[in-house]
Amino acid sequence: MKEIFEYSDKLIETVTTEHIRDQIKLLDTPDRLIGIKGSRGVGKTTLLLQYIKTGYKNHIPLWLFGFLY
Repeated sequence: MKEIFEYSDKLIETVTTEHIRDQIKLLDTPDRLIGIKGSRGVGKTTLLLQYIKTGYKNHIPLWLFGFLY
């Protein structure tokens, strides 16, 4: 279990924030559920990681995504 937390934290630390898409503003919503849809390789995961890294304080560890959704 400890390895999973470390992996999640490592992913968040290693993502770059040099180029952040404007769509990141759409993630800051009071809605309880949002959907991110797109082709492979367009940056959906990167967008979420950047959102978490740039100020979303109470984030759900990434390993929970597979269990909850």
